[in-house]
Amino acid sequence: MIKLDTQKWEKQTIKTHNNFLNWVQETSKKIVTVTFIIFVLVNIFAVAMILVTNGVNLEILISETHMTFREVIGGYFIKAALENSLKIGGSIVSKYIDNKFGEDDSE
Repeated sequence: MIKLDTQKWEKQTIKTHNNFLNWVQETSKKIVTVTFIIFVLVNIFAVAMILVTNGVNLEILISETHMTFREVIGGYFIKAALENSLKIGGSIVSKYIDNKFGEDDSE
């Protein structure tokens, strides 16, 4: 009885962690997408302002936007590399979990 409850709890914990990791992946994609849209809009605004006002000083706006975009994309690449390495190494862990708990979700 206790062993059965422990296995059920472990299985539920694994599902919770998987759901959290899926949420993190989707959220980071949304953050990168929003950042990219802001990056494009700021660059369009900067080009329009340069054309309309003959070279208004927008260096700070452009440099800060580029730096923020670079940091977000760099962080996303690092996260993606970590996820890929965990997926490769995680296949061993998932085989262990499947062998220990079985693959059926009847409970």
